[in-house]
Amino acid sequence: MASCSVFTPPALSASAPSGHGRQRAIAAVCLPGVRGSRPASRGVRCSAGQGGVKVPAKLSELWAAAKDAPTLAVLAGVAAAVAIYKVGSGLLAPRPPPPRRVETQTAPPPPVPEPVQVGEITEEELRQYDGSDPEKPLLMAIKGQIYDVSQSRMFYGPGGAYALFAGKDASRALAKMSFEQQDLNGDISDLTPMELGSLNDWEYKFSSKYVKVGTVRRAAPAEEGYASISPAIQEEVTAPVPVLEPELDPEPKPKPTDDDAP
Repeated sequence: MASCSVFTPPALSASAPSGHGRQRAIAAVCLPGVRGSRPASRGVRCSAGQGGVKVPAKLSELWAAAKDAPTLAVLAGVAAAVAIYKVGSGLLAPRPPPPRRVETQTAPPPPVPEPVQVGEITEEELRQYDGSDPEKPLLMAIKGQIYDVSQSRMFYGPGGAYALFAGKDASRALAKMSFEQQDLNGDISDLTPMELGSLNDWEYKFSSKYVKVGTVRRAAPAEEGYASISPAIQEEVTAPVPVLEPELDPEPKPKPTDDDAP
């Protein structure tokens, strides 16, 4: 059986303390199939016996150091080697394929009903088309023209950014870019030229995108003034006025002439 002995240079053996439990200078390592040769100045050079394998001197030194090292140090070295192997294999391993995208099937939105012509209606009748009733279309008026904005319910329907304009003639509010309650009407009599220009732009956008379904019927100015009169005065105004015939003068007498002289 071949063996391999580890020798330490003379300088190290001279300085080694006497009586040490395990003298590294004379530690011997036995490897199967390996026989020792003449030691070098530092370390051990081993050669294989018959049928053996040549072992480098560095490996012999590491083996001797491992035998002399404490058990915890050996375990720590093994753990470090395993960790390095895991990290290296993880870096070199091919990346897993990306997960397949699962397309979720969402229900399509309900179809928008076809616009229905409402004809000429009052502002009071227009308020019922403000989106509070999902069965009715969503309507909005500009400059007296009513448009069906049901396809933009997310903007003009309940909870939308422009829900205040639905069911109303929002001409004044759009011209002034106002959300104030007093501007939610169709009065454009006192708008500035710039505000009128802005309102015309809004009207063009609505007429290009939405279907016109009717108009707002407004009371005539004379009727509005008449409606503000109290009922008592209205009765006096509507009461028939008696017609007075003019008094006729009596028939004038003929003037006397010379023929009538006695």
